Amino acid sequence: MGQSARNVMQHLRNEVDTATFGWTEYKAAVAPAYSGAYQEHKAALHAAKDSLQMENKMIWSAFATVVGIAAAPWIARLLEPVEKVELLQRVLSKKTLEKLEEKVSGPDTRRPRRPA
Repeated sequence: MGQSARNVMQHLRNEVDTATFGWTEYKAAVAPAYSGAYQEHKAALHAAKDSLQMENKMIWSAFATVVGIAAAPWIARLLEPVEKVELLQRVLSKKTLEKLEEKVSGPDTRRPRRPA
């Protein structure tokens, strides 16, 4: 092998060694920053998930309270003795029919509503 071939080979070896060293240094500089950013992102996503779950629980709790308050009088009526079931059925049927009529024709403004 001639001197020029040896010089070319040495030059290539030096370039490869320099590139390898450069990538090693780059990895050493970037890896900790990437790892830290990943951990911060992971913590932020976990906090967002916890926040959404808490908000969801609060919404369902409020909804259950409203439904409970609205349903309480009807539950009491449904638990009344069997003799009163017929009256309750008539009241519910009448109110249901009135609501359906309102949906079809709009609110009835010609006659006042009779108490149930």
